[in-house]
Amino acid sequence: MGSLNLDGVVPIMLEDDLLDHVFTVITTKLRRKEPVLLSWSDECGQEQRVFLTPITFIRAEFDSTVRAPRDRHLLDRLMIAVNSNSGLSLDAAIVDRLTDHIPTGSFSTHHHETAESAGTPAA
Repeated sequence: MGSLNLDGVVPIMLEDDLLDHVFTVITTKLRRKEPVLLSWSDECGQEQRVFLTPITFIRAEFDSTVRAPRDRHLLDRLMIAVNSNSGLSLDAAIVDRLTDHIPTGSFSTHHHETAESAGTPAA
């Protein structure tokens, strides 16, 4: 279990594999000078949201030095979410990791957008 570290935010704990994918998507956006809206639930269950800009300090700390190949389908779904108006939900990314659902900030246990309904063909 690794951690995503952002300016002024308690570290966000994620499995190394998901952390690698999330970090890749966020840094891709920030390198393009595009902001990122990111949400998650903290240890008390409170929803947290941050608006990341290219000047935001971001660091990923991994438990292991071994990296699995990145899953292109997961990267595509994370990129769709990060480009959406509601941003990327880490909660939804964890729950929907092995599905076609888009992990947006409008995360709900009742309805999830799929890659196909977002206009992206599912793999």
